[in-house]
Amino acid sequence: MAEPRLRPAPVVVVATLVVGLLTVLLAGCGRPDAGELVVPVLWAAGSGDAATGGVERARVRVGDGDGGFSVDLADSRAEGAGPAWLAASASAATVATLVSGVDPSNVNIRFTVTGRIDGPSGGAALTVGVLAAIRGQTLREGVTMTGTISPDGAVGRVSGVPAKVRAAADDGFDLVLVPVGNAGDRDPGTGLDVVALGASLGVEVRPVADLGEAVAAFTGGPVTAGPDSAPPLTPAVDAVAASTAAAMVTRLDAALVSSAASPALREVPTARLAAAQQALTDGAFAVAYGTATDGWLRLVRVSAGESTVAAANAGGLDPERRRLATEAAAVVAAADAALARSGDPATRSVVGRLNLPAALGWLTYARAVAESVDSSLPMVIAADQLGDLAGTLAELRAQVDVMWPDALAVVAELVDGDAPMPADPGAFLDGYTMLIESAARANEGYAVDVLGSLGADPVTAQVAASATAALSALVTDGSSPEVRAAAALSWWFITTEQVAGRQSYGLDRFGLGTDVGVPADQRALDKAVSNASETVTAATGNLADRGVDTSYPVWASAWGVASAEADVASGAAGGEVLALGELWFAAVTANLLTAATSPPADGPA
Repeated sequence: MAEPRLRPAPVVVVATLVVGLLTVLLAGCGRPDAGELVVPVLWAAGSGDAATGGVERARVRVGDGDGGFSVDLADSRAEGAGPAWLAASASAATVATLVSGVDPSNVNIRFTVTGRIDGPSGGAALTVGVLAAIRGQTLREGVTMTGTISPDGAVGRVSGVPAKVRAAADDGFDLVLVPVGNAGDRDPGTGLDVVALGASLGVEVRPVADLGEAVAAFTGGPVTAGPDSAPPLTPAVDAVAASTAAAMVTRLDAALVSSAASPALREVPTARLAAAQQALTDGAFAVAYGTATDGWLRLVRVSAGESTVAAANAGGLDPERRRLATEAAAVVAAADAALARSGDPATRSVVGRLNLPAALGWLTYARAVAESVDSSLPMVIAADQLGDLAGTLAELRAQVDVMWPDALAVVAELVDGDAPMPADPGAFLDGYTMLIESAARANEGYAVDVLGSLGADPVTAQVAASATAALSALVTDGSSPEVRAAAALSWWFITTEQVAGRQSYGLDRFGLGTDVGVPADQRALDKAVSNASETVTAATGNLADRGVDTSYPVWASAWGVASAEADVASGAAGGEVLALGELWFAAVTANLLTAATSPPADGPA
């Protein structure tokens, strides 16, 4: 049956929160006039021997304004800059603003394109450019880049790299940054890999794994990373961690005793239980919680799927469709009730309010996907499809009933320290909602117009499309700034997941109503998890030095990594998808806290 997945594990075309980028302190750079610079972005068209490439010198301008970004297609040659370019520029604007420490409601970003370009492969270069413009830095001459960008800071695979290297050489560039995942791509004419091809053309081709490496190459200055170990949890949160870890281990144990799942489906959860029990004994609460959570959610999912397939085969699809429709409605109702009870903001610390959207993501994602599962049921034509949707609904109900309360228990213990906090945290969050919503819309357009749909099969496409519509409505109609921000994050991550999972990790069924599957590029997925973990570690370390309570992102990151590591030997992506969901929410929260507690002295020019 299907691997477990939690919230969308956004994967590539979107934002990035890279190690050190949260604290980029590059020496010797004054702000360019009017916060404007030119970013050389590589493009390619065609394939094989017929592939051609070029360099588009996109202009980036950052100024004071009412937030958001825009794209000016300033020449008829730029008419090809469609949804993919919009997604790349939206991601760049989102990421760079997040990591810059500038309040997004006060920054306006404008891209001007005059030549032929499209595709998401400009995302990483544009992010470097926007960040440099915000910070008043300059870019080194002779450097160009191709690659997508993800919320964990990974630079993702793209197409047409040999043609892009040739174009860079022809245009006089001496350094081309390419994704690590493309380092082995071979030029169809010479058979050389892209690094050797560059050398033959007098160009250094340097594979980069994340945006931190790209920033260093483009600026020539050092990137000051944060500490290499996360700060400790506060005593109050540590107590919550211990109790929730013990409860999760007990929950998995009880579920295994009562489960009617077949022995084959119980094998992995049983192994998770043994590992989690040992970790609990050792006092490694994050390992115990993450490992047990991975096993429990897997068991919840496969048990529901297996029993539904059996019932559908025995009694037909229609009775099971009706039952699942009822269950979907129940999940939506439970999520709505929990959102309504999510707490009076006046009774929570400011730092708690700023962390709350990440915790509420369990509810906004569960609500949206449950509603979308209901809309997809009429399209189901096989018992296996029903079984998969049944597993999804069971997992969503687990998110509402268990994962959300566990997350809220941590948030409730957060306390304000000496660091300055926004006077109006709701308004501050609304600025982030606006920014992230724009990136979500751009990704959705890319997925539909470029990839053809939001999913690899009709049922997945319907689930994804319906979920994004539900989240869009919640962004508009959410009862509080915290709920609106949580909905925007879930929406952004779902659309990123559907775009990037397919084109960067080879996971066509990445996280919405279907088995996650086995990634085509396991190294890239592993790197995504490690990048995200390092990002959170560096960011929270710097925040702790300012007196900010970082317990929520530290805890979420730690147990997420444990879930990923529990799945390393399985060959499937379920645990890593689970981990990425937590890690990306934690990374965004850390960036948000960075901006909230230490706004830059200089606003954009």
